[in-house]
Order: sequence, then C-alpha cells, then structure tokens
Amino acid sequence: MLSFFHDKQREGKTAEYKVNDFIYRFRKIEKCLEKENLDSLLLVTGIDGLENNNTISIFNWLFLGYSGVEILENDFLSSSYANTIILIQKHQVNLYISYEGLQSLKHLIYAIPNIKVFATSQEQELNENECENIKLNYFLQVMDGVQRVGVVLGKKDEGKIKRIEKWPLIQGYGLSEFGKGFFSMCHQPVDITGRLIHSMKTHDKYSLSQIIYGNAQRLSGHFIAAAGVLGDTKFHKRQLITENQLTEIIRDAYELEQLSRYVNEDQTLPKPRVLFGHRTDLDFQSQPEDLMLKQCGLSDETPCLHATFESLDLHSQARCARTYFLTNNVKQQIDIENILDDYNAVQDYEIKEVENKSFLDEQLLINLYVNLVISFQESLQQIAKDITQFNLEFIRRVTFQRLSKVAQQSNFNLEQNQIEIDLKVYDAYGKQVKLDFNETKAFKLTPYQLMMRIQIKNIQSLQFPQKCLGSVLLADSFIIQEGCYFIITRQVPYLLSYNTDNTYSQKIQDLKKRIETKELGPQINEWDPSINGYKMYQHCRIFIPTGTLTHFGVDIPIIDSQIILHEKGLRIKSDQTGWFTLFFKDLKNVYFTSGLMTNWLVCQLESNIILQSLGKQNLCIEFPKEAVEKILYKLQDYLKENDIEYGFIEGSSPQIFLESNIASKFILGKQDTRLIKQNQIQNEVTFLEYLESKQLMIQNAQKDLKLISYKNIQELQNNQVQDVNKIQIILVNGAENSGKQKFCDNLSILGKPDYQTFVLNLKYQQFQNLDAKTYVNQIIVLCKQSKAIQGNILICPVPHFISTQKIIDYFTKNEKLSNIFHIRNVFTKINVNNFYENENKGLVNSTLQYGIQGFSQGYVIDSYDNYEKEIDDIENIIKSVMPEQKVYRVQGNIIHMGQGKDMLDCNYYWNEYNVFNRLRFSVFLEKMETFENYQFIFIPFTLPIIEKHLYIYLRNELFKQKKGFLWSDQELQQIMEPIKEHYQDSKDELTVQIVSILEKNEVSKLEKKTSKINFIKGVGRISDKLKDGLFEFTINQNYLAQRKLKQVKTEVQKTKIELSNGQFQEIEVATYKGMENTKFDNQLGFYVGGYNLNAEKIQDYLLNLWIERPKLKKTISKKDFTHDEKKQIERQNLNYPLESGYCFDGSLFRDEDGQALPFHPKIEEILDQHVNKINQTINQENDVIMSDYLKIKETQQQVFYQ
Repeated sequence: MLSFFHDKQREGKTAEYKVNDFIYRFRKIEKCLEKENLDSLLLVTGIDGLENNNTISIFNWLFLGYSGVEILENDFLSSSYANTIILIQKHQVNLYISYEGLQSLKHLIYAIPNIKVFATSQEQELNENECENIKLNYFLQVMDGVQRVGVVLGKKDEGKIKRIEKWPLIQGYGLSEFGKGFFSMCHQPVDITGRLIHSMKTHDKYSLSQIIYGNAQRLSGHFIAAAGVLGDTKFHKRQLITENQLTEIIRDAYELEQLSRYVNEDQTLPKPRVLFGHRTDLDFQSQPEDLMLKQCGLSDETPCLHATFESLDLHSQARCARTYFLTNNVKQQIDIENILDDYNAVQDYEIKEVENKSFLDEQLLINLYVNLVISFQESLQQIAKDITQFNLEFIRRVTFQRLSKVAQQSNFNLEQNQIEIDLKVYDAYGKQVKLDFNETKAFKLTPYQLMMRIQIKNIQSLQFPQKCLGSVLLADSFIIQEGCYFIITRQVPYLLSYNTDNTYSQKIQDLKKRIETKELGPQINEWDPSINGYKMYQHCRIFIPTGTLTHFGVDIPIIDSQIILHEKGLRIKSDQTGWFTLFFKDLKNVYFTSGLMTNWLVCQLESNIILQSLGKQNLCIEFPKEAVEKILYKLQDYLKENDIEYGFIEGSSPQIFLESNIASKFILGKQDTRLIKQNQIQNEVTFLEYLESKQLMIQNAQKDLKLISYKNIQELQNNQVQDVNKIQIILVNGAENSGKQKFCDNLSILGKPDYQTFVLNLKYQQFQNLDAKTYVNQIIVLCKQSKAIQGNILICPVPHFISTQKIIDYFTKNEKLSNIFHIRNVFTKINVNNFYENENKGLVNSTLQYGIQGFSQGYVIDSYDNYEKEIDDIENIIKSVMPEQKVYRVQGNIIHMGQGKDMLDCNYYWNEYNVFNRLRFSVFLEKMETFENYQFIFIPFTLPIIEKHLYIYLRNELFKQKKGFLWSDQELQQIMEPIKEHYQDSKDELTVQIVSILEKNEVSKLEKKTSKINFIKGVGRISDKLKDGLFEFTINQNYLAQRKLKQVKTEVQKTKIELSNGQFQEIEVATYKGMENTKFDNQLGFYVGGYNLNAEKIQDYLLNLWIERPKLKKTISKKDFTHDEKKQIERQNLNYPLESGYCFDGSLFRDEDGQALPFHPKIEEILDQHVNKINQTINQENDVIMSDYLKIKETQQQVFYQ
C-alpha cells in the first residue's frame, strides 16, 4: 500500500487549487447575482458578521478551494481572514483584508478583474482601534450608492433578513453620528444563501480533481493493500486467511471516515467487505466473518475459487468492487505424491502432472467476470454517447447479451434476474441526487459523479450440480463528458489472481527435503556463499498479454518473480503463482529485445502458467540488467546449441507489452499518451485541464468546447504562426509610468539587421485627445513616414488608457488594414517601483489584467535598484495568476540580446492555442478597468523647478498625504470645523473613534468632488543651474524619476523686464534648441494624467508651491490665555468700572458679602476688549502680508506663466 502512495507522489499528481479554479467559482457567484438581479454581494467574516457559518463555508469554498464534505467539516476561519469584507459588484470588486491574509491569497485575489484591494499594513495593525476605524470607514465608502445587495444568512440569523442589523459591522454602520440609519433602510438586502449553497454542491473541475487525486487514490491504495495481503502471506498459511483479515484495511479506513458527522452513508449498498466463494452471494447487509478460506470451498477437496472485494470512500461516495481469483486456473498442474513407509512417515516422493478438477468452475467464473468487465465498458461507451441510456433496462440488456454467450458455451443457465444492477448519481457533498437524463444540457457545464454496480448472482457449479459458486461483482465510479467517460477508480486492477492452494506446499513441508528437478538439469546460476546456496535472481517480471481484452482494461497484472537457471529451463517463483517450470524445449516463436537497462524474452507456450481460461499462450519475461549476462546470454547459448530459432527486435520492451494498459500504469511510469481510447478517457491530467477550459468557456458565454477539439488545440500550443507577407506590429502595453517608450526604443535597436524595426514615438501633447482610432492613425502615419515594407516590424507602446483589444480589432476587422498589417505579438511591461498603488497593496490600474493569457505573450519586469526578493515576489504573483505566461526580467530597460531576439522572433499570437485562450479568458476584458473618463492635459509652467520643492510638495503632500487628490487645506478645514466644534469637549473613547471615522468619511466625500492626479510628467530647469539644461521628470505616488535631456542645448542671457509697478527686474532667460526632438513641445510645463482634472485649479496649485504662500499670524481667543496671563490683563485694567456693592481691597476683588473673587467681576468683558484689540492689529498685519504676496504672485504670473 505504501509503495502505491509513494508512486503517486513521485508522479506529482495532486489536486492543487489554481487560479482558474478560483476564477470559475468566482464567476459562479457573479452568475448568481445576475439571476437575482442584484447590484452586489456582501460577505463579512469574523465577529463583524456574527461568525456567520455560511459565510465561512463560502469563503473556504471560494478562496481556499474546499469542496464537498470538506466545506462542512471546516466551519472555522483562520485569524488571517477574520476581518475580511468583500463587496462583489457587476464591474468591480472591493476587498478589505489583513496583511497576512493578502500574503496567503494574493495569487487568487489579484486574478479578479478590476479588484480594488485594501490590505491593512503591518504598522496599521499594531493599533487595533485605528484598524477598526479604518475598517468601518472603508465599509461606509464601498456601500455608498449600492441598492440591492445580496447577503448570506447564518444559523444565528434564523433565516430572517432583518437579523443582519445585529451584525457588529452593520450596527456601527447604523450609528446616528454617521447619519445612515438602519442598513435595511439605506439598502435593499436580499437573502442569497440558498442559491450560493446550491452552487457549492455541484461538482466542478477542482472538486473532481480532489476525488481523482485524493479520495480515489486513497481508496485504490487501501483496495490494493487489502488484496495484497494474499500475496504477502506464505503459501502454506493462505488457506487460514479469513474474510475479516482481508477486510481490515478497507474497513478501518471506512470507520475512520465515519467519525465525521457530515458524511452520508447509503444504506441500500454494502459497506466495505471481502467475501469468499459461495458467500459472495450474500445480501447487502451481510458482513465478513472469521471464516477461513479452507472453510469456503464447495467441498473438502475443492479450494475456494474466488473472492469479491468492495470498498468506498464515504466523503465522495466513490465506490469500487472487483472479483479476484484464488487459483492459478490451469488445466493440469504439477503435484507431488508422497510415498509413505510402514509407519506412515514420508519416505520418498513422486512428481506427476494431475488434472485440475475445478477447472470448469474456474473457467466459468473467470469468463463471466471478464465478460462482465467488457459489457460494463460497452455500456459506458453507449451511455457516454447517449446519456439517456443510463437506466437499468439498457444496462441489463447489454450485460445479458454478452454473458448469455458465455453461459451457452459453458452449458450454464443464466437468467436476467440474476443480474443485479445499481445506478447512483452524487453531488460534491456525496449526496445522492435524482437527475432527468433526458435533460442533456445538465451535463454540458456541470459534471456529475456516477456509479454503476453490477453483480451476477447465484452462479451454479458445473462440477457440483445444485451447489452455488457465489457471485461475480464489478463496480466503478465514473464521469461522463462529451461522448466519453472517465473511470475515477481506474487505478484498481480489474483482474488479479493469487494461488491460495497450499496442498503442494504442505506436501513439500512434510517431505522435509529438497525436491530434485532432474528433467531441468543441474543449476548453473552462481553460487552465493552468503546464503550457502545458488543465487536466485530477483525482480524478474512476467507479463501475460490478453490480446483485445487489454482494450477493456482486463490485463493480467505484472508478476514480480524470482528465477533459478538450470541447463534445460527455468524455475520461476512468484508470490502470486507459486513455483512453476519453464523448459527451453517448449518455447516457440522466441525473440529478444535489445534494451540498455532491461531485456525481454517473448515466446509462446503449449499451456499457460496462469488464467488459462483466457486462452492466451503468449509470455513475456523481463530480465533486469543484473540478470541479463547471467541468464539471458546462457539461454541464448542453449537455444543455439539445440537449433531452436530466435530473433531480435529493437527497443527495450516488446510492442505487445507497450500496447497494454498495465505497461503505462505500472512499468513505464507514465500516462498513456492517447487521450481517448474506445471512448474511455485515458489521461486524467488532460481530462481535468479540458474540464477547466470548458467551464471557463461556457461561463464566459462562449461556445461549447468539445473534447476532441481541445485535444487538437493542445497539440498546437507551441506552433508558431508562419511569417506573413505583411507589415508586422508588436504592441507593448502596461500600466501608466511603466517605461514602455524607452523599452520599445531599446528593443528596436536589437532588431537590426535581422529585422528592420521602427518605433512609434508620440509627443505628450498628442495624448490629450488620443483614443484607439487616432492611435491606429498614428501607426499608419509612422508606416508612411518610415516607408515600412512587408516583413518590417513596427514596435508600438500603447498608452494605458487605450484598450489593446480595440487596437487589435481595428487591424483585424478592417479588411483594408488586415491586408497590410499583421499583429505579430503583444507584450506587457511592468515597472517594479510602480506595481502597488499604496501601502495597502492595491495594484496600479489593474496592472496584471493587461497580460491576460492569450492576449499577451509575455511580461517584462523592469527593476531599478530593487531588492531581489521584491522582484521575485512580483514575478511569483504573475506566474501564479497566469501560470502559462512567460516572464522576462530587465533592469533599467536594458534588454539582453537573447531576450530581445526571443521577443522579436516570437510569433505565437495567432496560433490556435492563443486564440482559444482569448476565448477562455474573455471575461477579463469585460471586467477590466475602463479609462473612458481619463484625462491628459498640459499645464504650461516656465518657473525654475527647485528639486527640494518638487520632492517635498508634489511627492509628499500631493501623492503621499492626499493620494493625488487636489483638495486644499482650506477646503478640508471648512468641512472638518463643524465636526470638531460639535465634539470638541468630549473625552469619551467611543466618541473620539467616531470623530476619526467621520473625518475620514468627509475626506472621502471631498475626494469624489475634486481632481485626481495619477502622475505628473514634465520638463523643466533647476534654479541657479540654467546652464545645465533641461531635465525630464516623472512623479507619481510611488517614485520620482529624473533625467537630463541630452539632446537639448541651452543658451542663457540676462534681460530686464518691466514689472507692473513700473520698476525693472533683471532676470536670466534661457533658450533651448532641440526640444522638437523630444516628446515634449517647445513650452516648459507639466503633462498631468488623471480624472476630473481642472487646468486652472492645477495651475494655481502649482504656482502656490513655487511662490511659497506666506504664513499668516493666527488670531487669538479668550481660551488661549493662561491663568497668569488673565491676572496680568486684570492688573492692567484695575480701574475698569465695578458694579454696585463690589470693591477692590488693594489685593482682591470682593462681592457684596465680602467674599473674595478669583478675578475682576467683569473679567469676560475685559478679555473680549483685549482680544479684539490684538486681533485687529494681527488682521492689519496679515492684510499687508497678503497684499505683498498677491502682487508678487501676479508679477510672477505675468512673467513666467504662459
């Protein structure tokens, strides 16, 4: 058993929850929203959702890949996911998750088209209260504008939608301070629990891969181990084996699975059991007993002929049953007759060949079983072609037609009622479901696990009339897809035979001496001193072909044997068959293979060594390398000496062996290269990949995918499209500021002389009104200007706000353009420093969605001064989200020669496999972030650029603090002031948190109204360094990049300019030559990209940065005075009039009763007058400061702003 599992581990076949499995399940949820006409689905985990058990199940199913009973058994979430909020909308997904949760799920999360991720940073998580504030504020933001929202109810909600108001997160949402009110008053919650749970119950590719690679492998391992107990037991003890002993392994596994309270036990079918002989006819409720094999024969002289093994996996309900045989099944067999003396002691022996009296019964059982296997497969072939035939009548008819021929040949009376058939269909939870098989559409998308069990009962003995031999039994679980079927339990051998007749062994033991083999001649193999005997060659394997039966899986398994070489033959021993002899003189049609590691002897015999009822005399013996020289060469010498003809064939294994199922399973260690053989799917890897593709195709509203079509497409995966006589185009897309232009320039250099390449180079002012159509026109202009001809390559960087797909559509759907141009390839460029949007790990403009498999043939990761781990992390994300995507690494846009040649040579874009991928992943394009409202404007600005100001203000203030939103401090102060005034005296901890959330919420509202700047590109000069020339720079929220424009020459002159006040000011004026050769126009200034941009507002903001706004003096209030300051003001106003009855005694003020007062009775009036006087002075000084500032600003605008 252990070797079985080790073999599977070596093959690397395990169920792995991959990104495509996740995307399919995610799409199923989206389909549920569409059917319920919902705006969104809200999932809240942890205590915020009242530990909702159904939300946990959906999260585990969607993100962790749990399937079936596994979902029910894991009713808890890791703390990493306990504070997660997911809002799935039609064209966007909002996700709030912890840092640790994102790290473990990022390969799935970033695969969601147009997802907005907010992951709390490690620093934020150190402050629990801050995290709670951030979470509630996030929830308030994402729910804004949502109408019909789907929610999942748990046990504590008792099926009542209004119970969600008790969820802690929603209770926070309803606080009066936020002005929201009850959740159900602001939104229309809809219970979608039932529909989502139903989606989890249906099988998909991943749930089936878990069964195939997990449940079925365990079942097969236990099954093979149970049967292997026979082979592991010494011959003289095999008749003492009991049913319970063989059942123990499979029963223990079953009882372990019973511990789960979620598994379903089918009472209409047997539990795991092994039954012997006539007891195989017992009903479903009967259990194995401690009956030994020798007690289950038809008579004392007749051994038990067969046993039925049956087992199942409770989690998946995968069931397997086989009939195995307990004799060698040969007509004549070697026997020993012991010669006794007068005292009944064994004195000598006589070897003779005797007839097997049970041969007819063995032959009947074997032929019935083998034909049952064949009829089983034939039924599946017909059912796969027409699922409506999955019924008892059809299967009984097919089975009876085949078995009745066997019965007729054996003079056996077979009735239809002896054929007992059970048909079952199970969902992912292992529950039996009823299906209308006339509705064939149900099998188009949803695969079902089916089970068929056939038992031929009450088989009467031909040797002992009126006695029952028992039953033969076969059961398998399988899947049907597109006219083909895949047997889940196919790893369990259909045919096994163990010789359990220990009569021969007992007689040898009684003889107490070695048996002579005079006819074979003396042993000629090597003497082994360590055992004081002749060396026995181990691990020689025997294979007996079954001809056409191999097409149905009825192979006689490999017999692992030991061989002793004699002059005239071989003595062969195996745990399966015992001892038998092979005389060289009996071999016919002999030939040898000529392998390096092993050699085979292939021959024919007069009779077979095992299962002679199958009527095949072919025999193949494999000699390992260590036995070739010692046995095979001596055998060849013997054949030469005795004039026995033999031949040689090329190869290490004979064709008769290679064509068998057993070869691919157990010897060659690899899958059958054929995907389909006689309607049976042979390769589970390809089958599961096909299911994955089919699911995505249908969910994406594409055409259905046929299995044979998928097989043909797979074979074309690495085919390049032949070069066409057209102008070639390579498109390079990617997020903003990814360095596409410089990359294209460098790639173009590597194209010569193999390719004549030209690069599209747009000036920034052309971007302001650029769309897909005008972009295509620019490519056509480039083509004309460069005089490109057929075979030349145009390398074109695509601005991030233009759809690559639209560009491709122009060149492929327009007949005139398609006759001239050919899209050679698409690559996606990534800047490591501009991958994440912020510390909360949102991606910049759906970075990964540009490189969808099929739409892009490779990612180019560009790094500059980055740590290797940082680059590795990004590459791992790309490869996990898009496993087949090719990744190139460059540094500072420097491309290695080999990389460049590979990119330029690559011409896969239009091969069938990539076209197919574009159909599979078309949903990504539908969901991708659109840039319809994206703006790109130019702000002329000729002021000298000071590096310090550039870094501090634009980088820190605009992008870091304000996230690119152009609100002013005055605007923020205006909306914050009412909040602070209302709560200024409160010291309650909860109120402080509410104020913090309110402030964040107000900032969010302000951001929706103002300009959002994504990046600023510019060309400018540095103060006091005008002779150094111009510098090009790019600033965004992640980095500041700056480089000198080498192609621009600078000339500096001094000149006087008359200011508005009539005075003259001497300034240095620089003129620049060569600006027309850059991407910038002749003006200095900024190119700004973003949304809702207002040129005047941006202009004023930038000017304020360079002409530093003066700091005005703050006015004061009475609250600003300390106690001592109040006393000092009081002393300055001692003569201030007192009311009647009040007096000043020289040190203290006293009231009418003579009581001392802390301050002057009219201290408030005194302070008001004092404050007004001071503030009047401050305001006058501020007016002078602002007047001077505005004059300077106006002057600067006239001189420098154009």
